[in-house]
Amino acid sequence: MQKRSSTPIKQALPIALTWLLVIALECQAFPQAIIRKPAKTDTVKIAANSLLILGDSTIQITKDTTLLIRENTRYYVSTNYDSKARGFFSKLDEACKKSFVTRQLYDWLVSHPKLSDTSIPPLENDLEFREHEGKGIRSITIKRMPVFGANVDDTTKVSEGKWLKLVNGLHMNTVNKAIRKNLLFTEGDSVSALQLAETERIIRNRRFINDTKIYTHTSDSSDSVDLVVVTQDNFPYTGRVRFYSLNRLRTGITNKNIFGLGHSLSADLLFRFSEDNSTGVEASYFIPNIFASFIDTELIYQDTYRGQNKSIRLTKDFMTDETRFAGAIQVGLHTARAQDISRAYALEQTDDKTIFFSYTDQDYWISHQMPLPGKNLGHKRISLSARLYQTKFTDKPEESPIPESTHTPFQDRTLVLGGIGLSSRTFVNDRFIYGFGRNEDIPLGHKIHLIVGHEFADNYSRDYIGLNLLHSGYSSRFGYIQSRFNTGGFLNKSDIEDAVVNVGFSYMSNLFRRERLRIRQFVNLDYTLGINRKSEDFLSLEENHGFPGDNNRELIGDQRLTLSMETAKVTDFAPFGFRIAYFTFADAGWIAPNTKSVFKGDPYFGFGLGIRARNDHLVFKTLQFRIGYYPLLPKNGAAFDTPSAQRRIYEAADHNIRQPEIIPYR
Repeated sequence: MQKRSSTPIKQALPIALTWLLVIALECQAFPQAIIRKPAKTDTVKIAANSLLILGDSTIQITKDTTLLIRENTRYYVSTNYDSKARGFFSKLDEACKKSFVTRQLYDWLVSHPKLSDTSIPPLENDLEFREHEGKGIRSITIKRMPVFGANVDDTTKVSEGKWLKLVNGLHMNTVNKAIRKNLLFTEGDSVSALQLAETERIIRNRRFINDTKIYTHTSDSSDSVDLVVVTQDNFPYTGRVRFYSLNRLRTGITNKNIFGLGHSLSADLLFRFSEDNSTGVEASYFIPNIFASFIDTELIYQDTYRGQNKSIRLTKDFMTDETRFAGAIQVGLHTARAQDISRAYALEQTDDKTIFFSYTDQDYWISHQMPLPGKNLGHKRISLSARLYQTKFTDKPEESPIPESTHTPFQDRTLVLGGIGLSSRTFVNDRFIYGFGRNEDIPLGHKIHLIVGHEFADNYSRDYIGLNLLHSGYSSRFGYIQSRFNTGGFLNKSDIEDAVVNVGFSYMSNLFRRERLRIRQFVNLDYTLGINRKSEDFLSLEENHGFPGDNNRELIGDQRLTLSMETAKVTDFAPFGFRIAYFTFADAGWIAPNTKSVFKGDPYFGFGLGIRARNDHLVFKTLQFRIGYYPLLPKNGAAFDTPSAQRRIYEAADHNIRQPEIIPYR
């Protein structure tokens, strides 16, 4: 059994010195370039007292203004609305600014000119840059917008209330170097529309960034461009308090932009008010794109009543279609205890035991992608991947309560997997899907991934084979459609073990605008079947599938069919910067043993409504309240329930082929 060190200060000192060294190197890795001011360009001149309808925003222009509006951006300028009405609303607007409450009521009640009740299609994310393809990049400027009261789509519109200034002042802006090391281009390069679009997507996906947009200014010679990279940070701080029960509490804090470097630090305290009155700690430190290598580094430390965990993970992803290699290294040291082991393995015995054990795990994988030769193949790639995962127990119970007929968890294991696949991926730019107005990159394409491997353990050895099929498409008439098929299982001699089949279909409508509302509909259909699974492996209907409760033992089986539907309506009402949306939902589920049809199992369903408040500038972003009616739950369930967890009924699939893995059964 591993013992904890009695000198935590000596342990922490080298870690602190290493951290300071990394911070110093990160700050020096990218010296500030000399930036020339971009050339001025007159693109759209708007007279005073006009209305500019730009994308999803309506802006009142109070003075003569010149704006650079990107190609293919939908906008309309209105100059002929009634002057008396204009004067009245202008005075009303000034009067309402004196109070926060009246300001919010004005924004909610006073309507802008009506827009057509039509759907808004997405745009290809590199479309706006294509006219500059091949031109030289003369200069690059980083422009940061305030966290609150501004957006990257209209850099001229910045709210300057005293409360906004106070809150914005609490935030340290991301330093230029942290943005520049995510750029795929530099001064002197030729413009690649795809690289500019990919850079927007990469920066936008960083934890500390809310949104980003790149503007192109044509120079006087017209053969080069000046680029302005406009970014808006997330407000980095968030806190949390969660009561698991009357005697269990978790509280924590996160900063996702330490010193403006983009580093993330999260720390939690866990209190257990019982006989032992134990206190636990969980902490993690995340460094994105360390030294501009596009390698993410994460350190994890956990010390709770359940055990201790020390892990380090290095990950390099397929950032663009031009990236040829991706991979990861993860090493962990664990000391743990398993409580109520008999219940965890569904054994018919009452002498529950607490078992202590220690183990190490190592996970290594690498993937190589190559574009297919030939013309008109777009973004199609072929990928080869390999993975080695190993678990070794350094201290385990002498006598396990698990019967020998079951694959005991206390065995050393080595899993070797290899994969070959074909994939394609493009992105379109859309809004009001997961965020409430920010730019979002939605992947489209397909993936075919064949996985083979072998598992070695102390008491057995078996082969594995699996298959992933995925297709994501978009129709201007219907919206987004995604279908998936996953299956896999182990082959032990002539027997199939721990096999799973999963089939799914997801749908998301186009964005519809109806007066001041933005509406989307979501549908998800999912079927999962387990074949020759271990007794402790089972499916359940729980909160992740729309039903109250967590792993309700009354709602378990070997196969499950779920149908989830939601209609979401996003409003313009945004008190304290939290944009309000309301939604209705319906969920249905069937669960049964695999010896009969899933429809022979008991049906369960629920329906209800809810409200979401989302601020895209914050780390925690979304607050939700929802109430549902579930008439057929078992006796331990509730007819009415108010689950607070937000589900994504349409989950944007990942078309990259990374590590080969065992098809999950969940």
